[in-house]
Amino acid sequence: MTELIGKELHTCGIMFCCGAAVMLVFMARDALTARCGKRRRAGRAVYLCGWLCAGYLFTEFLYTASRGVISLHGILAMAAGILLWKKIVCGIISPCNFYKYCSSRRYDRDEGYEEEEKRESPGV
Repeated sequence: MTELIGKELHTCGIMFCCGAAVMLVFMARDALTARCGKRRRAGRAVYLCGWLCAGYLFTEFLYTASRGVISLHGILAMAAGILLWKKIVCGIISPCNFYKYCSSRRYDRDEGYEEEEKRESPGV
């Protein structure tokens, strides 16, 4: 692997984590805004602080990734981190599908075979 590819993969990994971190801040911001309830000023202050935290995180991750240079692959990696956060954490992929397909229980082909055999057998 060349040095350029290594740097780009490093940038993509860091910006991917940046997308997930920014979405974590937005999720916390939404939860705090909901807790503010009818207090409009507190809700607006929390909303503004959420955007300020997200902006600060973006600049810090960007500086760590590529010394502050915005690149197309960095932005695409951040977008991928955001989309993955939305798909996994925000409920687009439901937990019942996860447990259905990824459970540790093995599928037994003979399970329920006796009942099927009883239904198919002709009456005597």
